[in-house]
Amino acid sequence: MKIVTISLYHQRLIPFSHSFAYRIFALYFNLNENLPDNLIFGRNKLRLISFYDSDHGGHNGSNLFEYMANMAIETCGFTPDRIDIMAMPRIFNGVFNPISFFFCYQGLHEMAIIVEVHNTFGEHHFYVIPAHNGVYNHKKIFHVSPFLPREGSYNFKIFHDDNMCEIKIDYCNQQGQIQLKTGMNGQMIDYNIKNLLRAWWQSPLLSLKVLWSIHFQALILYFGKKAKFYKQPTAIKPNVS
Repeated sequence: MKIVTISLYHQRLIPFSHSFAYRIFALYFNLNENLPDNLIFGRNKLRLISFYDSDHGGHNGSNLFEYMANMAIETCGFTPDRIDIMAMPRIFNGVFNPISFFFCYQGLHEMAIIVEVHNTFGEHHFYVIPAHNGVYNHKKIFHVSPFLPREGSYNFKIFHDDNMCEIKIDYCNQQGQIQLKTGMNGQMIDYNIKNLLRAWWQSPLLSLKVLWSIHFQALILYFGKKAKFYKQPTAIKPNVS
């Protein structure tokens, strides 16, 4: 297991400029890995910092590896024998993961990346994209921000290795213009109690920090920037694209 210290940024370009950045941390591990179990961290156990399978996939506590492997089989036509996840953990049993990543391998080859997105309305969606170092364009399906329409597309660029990750997701409007740039630059560090507590100490209320930042920036956009507000549309089914 690795700890990922992340610098996250958002930059709106049109019809007005607005940007912000903050630091978070995530965990990176193989879904079939035997994770540490101690007084600080545990899997599916109430701890200061924890990871619950039910926060992802089917959101019902079912086997997370099997759920994501079946998704890869149905959408990509291959059977992964290893799936790694990068996601924020629970802190004091609370969590909100705007975005998580599942890296699907067959042998030594990374074949696909499944991006799980949550919005603040309690919905989630999976974008399945090929694993390569180029830019992959995907139609936007899922409503996230009330200040952007559901129409448009994303440009995904995802790179990671044992030391770092660099993720860029740009939103393009219906005219093909990049309207919003988002990104995550992360450093992979080895798991131990000291490193985990150091990462936690920098963001002791991680999920509250993320939710507070989302709503604080929403207030700035609505009242300060007079951004156009889009009502929540009916969710599109199925929730995998």
